[in-house]
Order: sequence, then structure tokens, then C-alpha cells
Amino acid sequence: MIALVRSVDRYRELLGEVVREGDTVVELGCHKGAATRRILSRGPERVVAVDYGEEAREAMAELEREHEELTFVPGDAREYETLERVLEALGEPSCDVLAVDLGGGMFPDTAFKVYYVWSVTLRPRDAVIRNAGLCEFLLRAELREEVRISEEDGRGYLGELSPPGVPGRIKRRFKEFQRWRE
Repeated sequence: MIALVRSVDRYRELLGEVVREGDTVVELGCHKGAATRRILSRGPERVVAVDYGEEAREAMAELEREHEELTFVPGDAREYETLERVLEALGEPSCDVLAVDLGGGMFPDTAFKVYYVWSVTLRPRDAVIRNAGLCEFLLRAELREEVRISEEDGRGYLGELSPPGVPGRIKRRFKEFQRWRE
């Protein structure tokens, strides 16, 4: 399941519904940890939270002291090195839930690209993405052709693009972000 929301309140609420006891969760854009707290309240086995802001570092350091299942990885989700550090923290290239909140309304192309790279690598069961631009796109889009997800594995197009793990093509995708950020 991929859930797309605009509101930060709905994002946090939905994470509380999607995360199950014993899950492994990767959260991109944890900020000061409000959504992280909601995730932790659901009893996950492991949570790896990512953000590059100074406020996040301070808030997450405090949360890490309170929750041994939480690992904070300081870094930018648009950088390959951050993905490598998260994979190292996870010990395997997989998670149950991928949460993506990279500024809410800013840069829908970046939010989607980050989701794509991380989801192809981690293969989450569920994903929750907060981005107003992607919500607007979805509301205005009109599908003009029948599209079906493979019934055999339920992965669909994104899941079929690459094998599990971090393929070389993914590393090249991160380099594309450099052009977008300049």
C-alpha cells in the first residue's frame, strides 16, 4: 500500500494506523520527531529515522536515549551515502514501512524521486508519503490507459525495475539530485 497525504496531522495519524508491532520502519524527514513518536508508540522492532537539520539532531538524540529500538541517521535522503548508512544500520536492504515527509508541499518531483530510490532499495510493505504537490498531481491526473499491477507478486512497475538490494543504477540516480539542488 502506498498512501499519499497532504496534511501533517493525517500523515502522523496514518503512520499510527499502518505501523504494526514488530515492524521495521524507515522514516525520511523525521524533523523534531512528532511522527517518530507516533511510530514508536506502535511497538516496532526497529526504527531508523533520517534528517539533516540541526533541530532534528537534538530532538532525535533525546528520543534515542528513551527508545533503544530507534537509530537516528543524520543525513540528506537525496544522498547515496545516507542510504548506505541506513542500510548499514538496518543490516539488510528491507523494511516494513517507509515514511517520507520532505517538507510537505515543496518539490513533488524530489519527494517522488526519493520515494522511488528508497522503495526500490528497501521494498517496503507499506509507504506513507506527505507532499501537497503530489496530492495535487494525483487529483488532477486522469488515467487514459488501463494499467494493471502484476497479480503474481503485486509489486507493480516500480518493484520490477530492479532486483533487491542497491543496484548500480540507484547510485547513479542519486547523482541526478545534484543537478536539481544547484
